[in-house]
Amino acid sequence: MKFLELRQTGYDLLKGSGLEIGAFEHPACLPTACSVEYVDRFSTFEAQKLFPEVECSKLIEPDHLIDLDCEGLKFFKSASRDFVIFNHVIEHLINPMFALEEIFRVLRQGGYCVIAAPDKEYTFDKDRPLTPFNVLIEAYESGLSENSAEDYEDILNFIHTEHLGKPKSFIDKCLDSYHARREHLHIWTSESFRLFLVSALSYLKLQSSPVYEVTAVDNSFEYFGVWQKR
Repeated sequence: MKFLELRQTGYDLLKGSGLEIGAFEHPACLPTACSVEYVDRFSTFEAQKLFPEVECSKLIEPDHLIDLDCEGLKFFKSASRDFVIFNHVIEHLINPMFALEEIFRVLRQGGYCVIAAPDKEYTFDKDRPLTPFNVLIEAYESGLSENSAEDYEDILNFIHTEHLGKPKSFIDKCLDSYHARREHLHIWTSESFRLFLVSALSYLKLQSSPVYEVTAVDNSFEYFGVWQKR
């Protein structure tokens, strides 16, 4: 897949020890000198039940089971990792800015945050509205760590419109499924996601700059960037 091929230049910059959050079935192909621990909210057993469409044999068993919204990366010391890989996770989180703060906390000076998010123009989210930055600031300032099934109504309104008008019991079952799977909560294009990163890092007073970037113009799928902690 082209987007995986274009990620490789970014991965080749990495060295030392790091974390990969939400590797799922696409773990990063890292240089041999790298060591990595895997972090996820779901075990492979749970993931197989929730995501039957994913080939089970490709799922990565996490070394650490962590709910990033609730716990952050509190089990890892500050400035203890050379890189953190965070591909296609941030759009699922309730509090993305808290996650970014935690990632940069555990990174050493000069370490790399590798981050990717889907571009809505190339996915099933195409018709959904972009997430406003003020919504993410409010979530961060209020310490939001939990949400409800109703927060996924957007998926029905813009993606699964064929379900609209069906009995409430059916609708509730759909929403419960989206909630359990932690489907996409936040929507970006490549341009708006990069702007979010710049704005969030500035708001959090974190010093970082990109050393490698690819957008959906290049890969027809996602924003992918490697940001170095300054």
